[in-house]
Amino acid sequence: MKKKNLLMLVPLLGLASLSGCSKNTHVHTFSDEWSNDNNTHWHAATCEHKDLKKDQDGHNWGAWTLISAATEYETGSKEHTCTVCNYKEVVVIPVDPNAHTFEEAYTYDETYHYNRATCHHTSLKGNKEKHEFVSRKIIKTPTCLNEGVERAFCKCGYNTLIDLPKDTTKHTFSNIYSKDANQHWKEALCGHTEAVVKENHEFSEWEKNVPIAPGVDGEYKRHCLTCGYEESKTETNIAHTLNDDY
Repeated sequence: MKKKNLLMLVPLLGLASLSGCSKNTHVHTFSDEWSNDNNTHWHAATCEHKDLKKDQDGHNWGAWTLISAATEYETGSKEHTCTVCNYKEVVVIPVDPNAHTFEEAYTYDETYHYNRATCHHTSLKGNKEKHEFVSRKIIKTPTCLNEGVERAFCKCGYNTLIDLPKDTTKHTFSNIYSKDANQHWKEALCGHTEAVVKENHEFSEWEKNVPIAPGVDGEYKRHCLTCGYEESKTETNIAHTLNDDY
């Protein structure tokens, strides 16, 4: 009787062994995409074991980004994103009784510019700063005799005229050349004759004005390429007569 019971037990042990082998050799598969909820992210199983989760972990939040600021009348909002699974969380910012709103356009006076408050705190001035002139335009160039004027422009739109001091290096000269036989120059209208620079003439090639002919002297002219001063020269015609005794 004992031997018979042992024989019946052997097949059962074999079935149990086969069943355990099948279970141990199953390989779970998971999605490459992240699944997530408000707190964690994971890779969900794609095999029949749907309850399994791989690499489950809490979100790794990036920095907050402001969507809209809260004011004294309205709520605002901000968001941040998990750097791993890209899950985005949006949070409401409660009404802030101390928050103020301002115009985008600048208001200005002769010294400052600022943004006027659009909330009921009308006396507030946001971003108040002294003017900083970012560009300038010369209206009158200063010289050695006279002051100049420029117009300066601030980023806020304010502009003003600014006096410029005399410039002792800026002399005024005539537009017409003065000249003599050797040099040309422009007279200093400001009276500072020491600033006048004289230059030697640079002449063109000689050109025939009156060609030499029997009984006529030849005449040649050239001019300065800068000031136009003209110079001339004459070549004398030597007339030959025949000697009857020759």
